[in-house]
Amino acid sequence: MGFLKELYTETYFTGKNRDGSSAGFGVEGYNEFMKGSIRSINKSILSRIDFKEKNVLEFGFGRGEVIKYAFEHNCLSYEGVDFAPAALIITKDYLMRHKIPVPILHCCDALDFMYKCTSDRIYDIVIMFDFIEHVPRIELNQLLTTLKKHLTKNSIIAINTPVHRVDNDVNQEGLNLINLVDTVDTTNINPNTKGMHTNLYTIPSLHKYMMNNGYIPITEAHFYYLSFDVNIPISKRDYQIRWKTAKEQGCSLLGEYKDDILEYSFIRKDEPEYIEFTEGDLCELTLLVNKNYHNTSFSERYHNGELLVHFRQNIKSCKTIFDIGGFIGVDSLLFSKYSDSNSIILCFEPNPWNANHIYCNLSHNAGYSDRIICYELAISDKCGKMEMLCPDFIDYEYSNKSQMINEAETDNTYESSRQIGSQICCVDVITLDEFSKTTGYIPDLIKLDIEGAEYQALIGAVKTIAKHHPLLYIEFHTIISAIKCIRLLKDLDYEINVIASEEDSYAIIACEYKKNNISHNLKSLYFDKYEIESLRLYNKSISNELKRLSAEIEICRETYKEQLFYYKLENEQQLLNIRDNYESKQQSIQNEYNHQIQLHQINFSRQLDETKKESDTRLQKVINEYESRLYIEKNEQAETFQAEIEAYKNSTSWRLTKPLRAIKQLLK
Repeated sequence: MGFLKELYTETYFTGKNRDGSSAGFGVEGYNEFMKGSIRSINKSILSRIDFKEKNVLEFGFGRGEVIKYAFEHNCLSYEGVDFAPAALIITKDYLMRHKIPVPILHCCDALDFMYKCTSDRIYDIVIMFDFIEHVPRIELNQLLTTLKKHLTKNSIIAINTPVHRVDNDVNQEGLNLINLVDTVDTTNINPNTKGMHTNLYTIPSLHKYMMNNGYIPITEAHFYYLSFDVNIPISKRDYQIRWKTAKEQGCSLLGEYKDDILEYSFIRKDEPEYIEFTEGDLCELTLLVNKNYHNTSFSERYHNGELLVHFRQNIKSCKTIFDIGGFIGVDSLLFSKYSDSNSIILCFEPNPWNANHIYCNLSHNAGYSDRIICYELAISDKCGKMEMLCPDFIDYEYSNKSQMINEAETDNTYESSRQIGSQICCVDVITLDEFSKTTGYIPDLIKLDIEGAEYQALIGAVKTIAKHHPLLYIEFHTIISAIKCIRLLKDLDYEINVIASEEDSYAIIACEYKKNNISHNLKSLYFDKYEIESLRLYNKSISNELKRLSAEIEICRETYKEQLFYYKLENEQQLLNIRDNYESKQQSIQNEYNHQIQLHQINFSRQLDETKKESDTRLQKVINEYESRLYIEKNEQAETFQAEIEAYKNSTSWRLTKPLRAIKQLLK
């Protein structure tokens, strides 16, 4: 591990430069940190955990806010791991300021810590706040695998990571530019933090990733625990049931189920909200929808009464109901509402965004959700995996465009569906015959609404239908699909009744088994009245369809040009902003550099003057000492010489020769 370790500085953790000014990047929640608190989203997660007498392990302890919270809520022990030396310094200072005992803190890579961790270390709570997005996915795989032996069936993992538009292993794939559209997360744009977010998830992809590593989501995004085999896998139940089951199992969770608060890395338009219906067929139900979708689709589908009136007449005798094409769980909830209290509803929805929406809606309808099990499977004529076009913005009236690629018979073209925002997903596919064989569930009623793939689903259910004769409700969007399905069902002795239809080929049929149905004895090439009328309408619709497609292509072309234009403008503006930001920072750095140079020159001149004066003083002192010593030495030499002269004058030889010196002087 140790990925981009050099970027995790004091400035990153505080968002402040050394002079106290804003750095323009860094970990969020600094103001709360300075007040001794923790940012609201993390606090909302921690408030749902029972820390009392629990052993806590935290990966990426950062500034230490979680440590303070855990000890204030009576945790038994705490260990923290963070590879940044700056985090260790900041955390120790923070804990001492708030008089919290400093626990065991490891300044090392998380994976290295796990490899060295002894097998007797068991943790009840594992915290990963703003952690997994910083760890390369291949290393996170190893970490989650190694972590398992230090957990029990009651242990929980609490995760907080931003929700992105598309799943993206940046380290392996490079940054997916779709994740920059309307982004509010500048981590991978800012040069000081670029590359730090290397592991990006959507809600469905995080679920799938954790489940592939052996952990079941308890809630939509934040809580997970180890998976164990049970009769009805808890991962197929709604979040409210998962929360209740985890608490009963002994997991460290507090209170009743609450929705997770999610952090999105991009701007969401027209946020959905939970709406409680007080009238019509949806009365007593609470659904997560946006107001526009509520005012159009729901009012049209669930207030005309045609389909639901037919449902209520037949559903009481049905003990096992298959809702194939569950969308966001509305039909399953209605089946539960109107069926017998002992019935069970199996909801099939392969689109992972829709499936998550189902779990959310079921969680807010506890009175009806207990009998609903959700399978994230596509029903077709084969088993295995297939590519599916899955809309990811299910709140903007795009949900009905999920379709199997190259399989579905639908008027929604691949290009038009991609235009409105979809992702290609690899989904699990099974035949209804195989599903019934392996699970033991035999349908008494099947609702089929899978956007043009109804015929393939019926082909894969022929044995079950022929043997058990379930009541069928099928929704069509093309005449060709309707004709193929009706022919097949008539061969199986089913009586067909059209209970709703529109001119655009949309129709809903009710199919009931009638033994010795007269249509079974007719030749296979014979067209009954409905089929002849259907073909006539189909032929008539071809010209209209061509006109519609031509108009749609033109609209798509214009829309594409317009989007391309705005996309270019947006990218150019982003580049300009990045350039301006870079030039501003460059100028700021240059100004700071010039200022430092000027200060250095002034200091150097002052030091040079002081050094020169000091040198002159020392030199003068040396000269004075030298002259003084020279003067003393001269005086000492003069005195010595005078003494020698006096001694010589007083000597005997000097006195004896004195007359001779006088005569010599006279002679001169």
